[in-house]
Amino acid sequence: MYTGLYSNILNGIYIMTIEKLKKPKRLGLSLTGVTAEFKSEYEQLAKNHNITHTEFAKVLLESYKHFNVELAETDTVIINQALRTAPITYKKKIKNAVLRCAVSVVNSNSNDSTIDESKINSGRAADKRADSLLDLMFKHNETATNKNHKIFISKSSFLEFINKTKEDGKIEVTTSKVVIARCLERRSALIEAHHVEQELDDSHNLKAHYARLKAVNSTNKN
Repeated sequence: MYTGLYSNILNGIYIMTIEKLKKPKRLGLSLTGVTAEFKSEYEQLAKNHNITHTEFAKVLLESYKHFNVELAETDTVIINQALRTAPITYKKKIKNAVLRCAVSVVNSNSNDSTIDESKINSGRAADKRADSLLDLMFKHNETATNKNHKIFISKSSFLEFINKTKEDGKIEVTTSKVVIARCLERRSALIEAHHVEQELDDSHNLKAHYARLKAVNSTNKN
């Protein structure tokens, strides 16, 4: 009887220990190593919003993830001036501007076949043109019989490809560097997969350039 009871107690302790181990560790947030002014401002901001220090830290983290914009010192000065002048108006305008930008980025990723690429003053048309040009670059690489004629896709090589395509009369309208950068970012996963499939790396374009020069020089000598 006592043996069975002792065994049950041990099992209970074991199960309780396992359950304790399964619980995630809670790491404390610390403001050590900062100035008294910084700590005071942090505490006051949390108090102004009626939230705990931990909740405030979560807000800061989420804000950083969503609005991680690199600002120069001169940018910060201007923003602080705006906050001192009209903080509520400034914040409302920033929120509206960010949302407009977010909607624009989401729309730029749309595969809407009804978009007219020929429209000059349309952001969505510009994005659609960039996507079409990227598809054209994919096809160029896929059909090239000589690997040295293939192109690793980067901002500079994409822009060069677009300009050459226009010079050859294959397209009428080019696209801006901003639209190109946006396209490469949106289609980064597709581009990476294409590079793997075509066995292209970031050193390919330079190597291919010298290989083509070598072939031309060799032909001229003969």
